[in-house]
Amino acid sequence: MSVCCVAGTHRSVAIADLIALDVRSEVRRLGIKEGVRIVVRHVHRVKGVGDPF
Repeated sequence: MSVCCVAGTHRSVAIADLIALDVRSEVRRLGIKEGVRIVVRHVHRVKGVGDPF
């Protein structure tokens, strides 16, 4: 999963981390032997001239 904070608030990253936590806990709860690898990547962007943050 790759996320980028366009507004600079990092909310998308927090949401992606919560989704990853929920998926991992559900896999454990169901006892799936193969498991799941979840990688959350935060794509850093370059601050623009008109950006408030």
